[in-house]
Amino acid sequence: MTELVQTLEQMTAVLTSCGESFWSKKIASDLSLLQKGDNYGVERFLTYFGGMGSINDVWLCRVNGHSVPEERESETNAEFHRLRERAWKLARAAVANDS
Repeated sequence: MTELVQTLEQMTAVLTSCGESFWSKKIASDLSLLQKGDNYGVERFLTYFGGMGSINDVWLCRVNGHSVPEERESETNAEFHRLRERAWKLARAAVANDS
């Protein structure tokens, strides 16, 4: 679970640094639950994937109102997507281990 917590912390940091408050607040809330030992944070985090408007649709760029320099958009999104995929895998593994 420590690795998932660290990954969610990194995701929140990237989102916050880009001015993406909606997703950073949601993930920070889940992170808070996990840090208190409440695994509901994992279950809720997994609900953010799939469908329109999901976390899979996040693209950090100036056009979307984020504070990302245009020359860093690709790099920033690659980092966020890497973290998102890692967090998803870790969360899925955590749920499977609880079953």
